[in-house]
Amino acid sequence: MILRGLLVDGRPEAPTALFRDGLRIYPLSVAAHPPEMEFNSVPGRSFKTIHANDFDFYEELAEVIAPEPVDFPDAELRGLAASIGRKDRQFAPDPRMRAILDDAAAVGNATARAIGFHRRDPEAYLYEGSAWKAAFIGGDYQWLVDGGIGGRNLDARSKFFYLANVKPRPWR
Repeated sequence: MILRGLLVDGRPEAPTALFRDGLRIYPLSVAAHPPEMEFNSVPGRSFKTIHANDFDFYEELAEVIAPEPVDFPDAELRGLAASIGRKDRQFAPDPRMRAILDDAAAVGNATARAIGFHRRDPEAYLYEGSAWKAAFIGGDYQWLVDGGIGGRNLDARSKFFYLANVKPRPWR
């Protein structure tokens, strides 16, 4: 997990203490005796946190999905993804499918950029006439329209994950 704290009076001590003293992440199975938190600070190290915008994106996605339980993602999403690969099989598209996925990644990247940076939805903006945008359009992480009656605001969800998600990297 990557955390970013907000400086207080231009100094990092307050958010650092908040994370160090207030954050606890551990498996539920060890809740009775949680282990000490371990934090890794990486100042001075550079690493790419942006997902690939070409075929490599699908390889990253396959790498993330592979160790997850079969019910992640749900059956509907697994069905949609089955056209490019299945969880129980190695991701190895043929040259034809690879070319299709390269094009799809370029179109998806352009679409997500447009959704993220050029919102037409007035609810996306924190203040009228401002460029400041809300992270959770609709007020929460589910991006539901009118409590779900209007479905899910897929553009709002795409905006969030395109702009706020980072490429997973193991600490080594």
